[in-house]
Amino acid sequence: MELIIKSLKENKVLGIFIIICLVLFILLNLLFFKIINIRDFCISNDFWNLSNSILVNILAAYLFYLWAVYIPEYRRKQIIVSKFKQSYLDFKRRIIEVFLQAANLQSSILNEQERLTNVKEFKEFFQKSDSRGGDAKNKYIYTVMNGLEENNYYISDIVNELGILKQEINFVLSLVQLGDKDTYNHLKNFSVFIQDVEARDRNEGDYVKFLTDKLWQVMAGWSLGNGYSDNDITIEIINDI
Repeated sequence: MELIIKSLKENKVLGIFIIICLVLFILLNLLFFKIINIRDFCISNDFWNLSNSILVNILAAYLFYLWAVYIPEYRRKQIIVSKFKQSYLDFKRRIIEVFLQAANLQSSILNEQERLTNVKEFKEFFQKSDSRGGDAKNKYIYTVMNGLEENNYYISDIVNELGILKQEINFVLSLVQLGDKDTYNHLKNFSVFIQDVEARDRNEGDYVKFLTDKLWQVMAGWSLGNGYSDNDITIEIINDI
């Protein structure tokens, strides 16, 4: 029943048409078998046979469409989306791992890295003061940036992870029908953002700041229009596909 309602919502024209057919089918049968009576109104056998046959065929065709087309496609889409969600979470875990390594913070959050996949936890942790160098105003995120500047391996690792995620995003965009414009635009913009990172010259002086700013938007749930969010917008988008 849930899939029937979902299919009717996704295609509003089809949904309205099927609902009208179902209502007419029920009404005609109620009138024909005199379950309800309307004064001076009757239905002939020929009219009932013709209209009932048409409506039954339409409803049967819809049920066949559900069984043969919609349900298999829905299950395929769910598998793709589930794998994409897992890939996105794996990407976040790997970025967290690289950030912690770049700032030499692995031991400070041992066995608690998973909680940093939450955007709020990530923001709060990397905005903490890093007093290890004697400067209380320094923050962990600045230590991360310094670590990226000093070791190009970390940057290569991040860019590789972004490239893998971009392939996943493009795969989802090409195979899954995205009826919601906001969903499509978010994933498309994510792909474009990764392309910008890949195309940027790593030898530019502000490359690390540019890269970190872009990753901060994803990992800390920040956007120019809405500021910080307590929820991962991309996860919410994936859940709505």
